[in-house]
Amino acid sequence: MIMMAAASMITLGLVTQCGGEVLAGSASNWASLEDPAILAGLERSPRLWERFLVYETAACASPGVRDGGTRILFAARRATPL
Repeated sequence: MIMMAAASMITLGLVTQCGGEVLAGSASNWASLEDPAILAGLERSPRLWERFLVYETAACASPGVRDGGTRILFAARRATPL
Protein backbone atom coordinates (compact mmCIF):
# COMPACT_ATOMS: atom_id res chain seq x y z
CA MET A 1 0.00 0.00 0.00
CA ILE A 2 2.93 2.37 0.60
CA MET A 3 3.97 2.10 -3.05
CA MET A 4 0.40 2.80 -4.19
CA ALA A 5 0.17 5.91 -1.98
CA ALA A 6 3.41 7.10 -3.53
CA ALA A 7 1.85 6.80 -7.00
CA SER A 8 -0.82 9.35 -6.15
CA MET A 9 1.71 11.75 -4.65
CA ILE A 10 3.95 11.40 -7.72
CA THR A 11 0.99 12.18 -9.99
CA LEU A 12 0.13 15.26 -7.93
CA GLY A 13 3.77 16.34 -7.95
CA LEU A 14 4.12 15.98 -11.72
CA VAL A 15 0.98 17.99 -12.37
CA THR A 16 2.03 20.82 -10.05
CA GLN A 17 5.62 20.86 -11.38
CA CYS A 18 4.19 21.39 -14.86
CA GLY A 19 2.18 24.39 -13.65
CA GLY A 20 -1.11 22.55 -13.26
CA GLU A 21 -3.58 21.75 -10.55
CA VAL A 22 -5.48 18.53 -9.94
CA LEU A 23 -9.23 19.17 -10.02
CA ALA A 24 -10.51 15.73 -9.09
CA GLY A 25 -9.37 12.15 -8.90
CA SER A 26 -10.67 8.64 -8.59
CA ALA A 27 -9.55 5.05 -8.37
CA SER A 28 -10.89 2.37 -10.64
CA ASN A 29 -11.84 -1.20 -9.71
CA TRP A 30 -11.46 -0.73 -5.98
CA ALA A 31 -14.18 -3.12 -4.82
CA SER A 32 -14.83 -4.88 -8.10
CA LEU A 33 -11.61 -6.88 -7.90
CA GLU A 34 -13.21 -9.20 -5.35
CA ASP A 35 -14.30 -12.78 -6.02
CA PRO A 36 -15.77 -12.99 -9.55
CA ALA A 37 -18.50 -15.37 -8.32
CA ILE A 38 -19.72 -12.76 -5.82
CA LEU A 39 -19.76 -10.08 -8.51
CA ALA A 40 -21.68 -12.42 -10.86
CA GLY A 41 -24.32 -12.88 -8.15
CA LEU A 42 -24.66 -9.12 -7.72
CA GLU A 43 -24.87 -8.66 -11.47
CA ARG A 44 -27.84 -11.03 -11.74
CA SER A 45 -29.92 -8.72 -9.57
CA PRO A 46 -30.46 -5.32 -11.19
CA ARG A 47 -31.25 -3.78 -7.79
CA LEU A 48 -28.11 -5.15 -6.12
CA TRP A 49 -25.92 -4.35 -9.12
CA GLU A 50 -27.16 -0.75 -9.15
CA ARG A 51 -26.45 -0.43 -5.42
CA PHE A 52 -22.99 -1.97 -5.84
CA LEU A 53 -22.12 0.49 -8.63
CA VAL A 54 -23.27 3.45 -6.53
CA TYR A 55 -21.08 2.31 -3.61
CA GLU A 56 -18.14 1.49 -5.89
CA THR A 57 -18.30 4.94 -7.53
CA ALA A 58 -18.51 6.73 -4.18
CA ALA A 59 -15.68 4.69 -2.68
CA CYS A 60 -13.39 5.18 -5.68
CA ALA A 61 -13.85 8.96 -5.49
CA SER A 62 -12.78 9.03 -1.84
CA PRO A 63 -9.21 10.37 -1.41
CA GLY A 64 -8.36 7.55 1.00
CA VAL A 65 -9.21 4.91 -1.60
CA ARG A 66 -7.69 6.62 -4.62
CA ASP A 67 -4.46 4.65 -4.40
CA GLY A 68 -6.16 1.29 -3.90
CA GLY A 69 -7.63 0.68 -7.33
CA THR A 70 -6.00 -0.70 -10.44
CA ARG A 71 -5.73 2.78 -11.97
CA ILE A 72 -5.64 6.37 -10.75
CA LEU A 73 -7.80 8.65 -12.85
CA PHE A 74 -7.58 12.42 -12.49
CA ALA A 75 -8.58 15.67 -14.11
CA ALA A 76 -6.11 18.55 -14.18
CA ARG A 77 -5.80 21.98 -15.70
CA ARG A 78 -3.21 24.68 -16.09
CA ALA A 79 -3.04 26.61 -12.82
CA THR A 80 -2.45 29.97 -14.46
CA PRO A 81 -3.84 31.26 -17.76
CA LEU A 82 -1.49 31.60 -20.72
